[in-house]
Amino acid sequence: LYIDVAYLNSLQEMEEELLNTYRDFGRIATQKAALGEDSYIPSRQAQLETEDIEIMLQQISGRQRLQLDLMRSWLGDSTLSVTALDKVTFGDERLDLAAHPILRNLEIQRQSLSAQLDVQQALAKPQTLLGSRLQRVNGKFLFVGFQVGINVPFASSYLRQQKSAFIAEEQALALRQDWERKQIALRQRALYEERELLDQRLERISIHLIEHEALTKDVRKAYELGEIDYTNMVLSYQSYYALRKEQLELLRQSLLKLNAFIHYVNY
Repeated sequence: LYIDVAYLNSLQEMEEELLNTYRDFGRIATQKAALGEDSYIPSRQAQLETEDIEIMLQQISGRQRLQLDLMRSWLGDSTLSVTALDKVTFGDERLDLAAHPILRNLEIQRQSLSAQLDVQQALAKPQTLLGSRLQRVNGKFLFVGFQVGINVPFASSYLRQQKSAFIAEEQALALRQDWERKQIALRQRALYEERELLDQRLERISIHLIEHEALTKDVRKAYELGEIDYTNMVLSYQSYYALRKEQLELLRQSLLKLNAFIHYVNY
């Protein structure tokens, strides 16, 4: 949930930046139209695009507030704030399979069975009893009497059967532990490899974004100088922001997989 709120925060920041960009486009288009360098069509186009972005911003803001309120309610902290997505970090990325909830629960069950088995083994063993007392013989001589006995547990056959059942159940738990451990390790490996692929795509997009950002600046200057028309400028910016949104979505997916990898959440 934190990652989703952070994603919406970053998406909102990007849409606000895009809104300001189109407002600048509208201002430039209006100036060019006033000078007779172009028609007022680009100015009206920029106004319509600005209105569309404002509607999108309202929708994103509403989703962000809803998700943030849900998270604050769940955590019991009404003052909790969330960073942008590229600021999200995890304190510890080490993997500890023993800490997995399923394996931890199975280990607790196994330890409980082991303790019960120890009790059953103790109950099934015969117990030697020793006793002594002082007696007088003919009222004159002290006599020390000793008594030795063996206590054989009642229903020993039932105890043996119960012991066998505990042993079988403990062995079954051990086998299940081993199977679950292997399945979890495979899942964690898959998450790791999937995140590696996402990070490689993010790296490539980051390189392309540097080129696209430089291109948008050149395109804007070219439009202001009348070297290209409004449509070509807008297409260049749309390509740039589409790439940035793809980068943001890939970062979100990468962080979700990292969170699942570390905290063993279902994803």
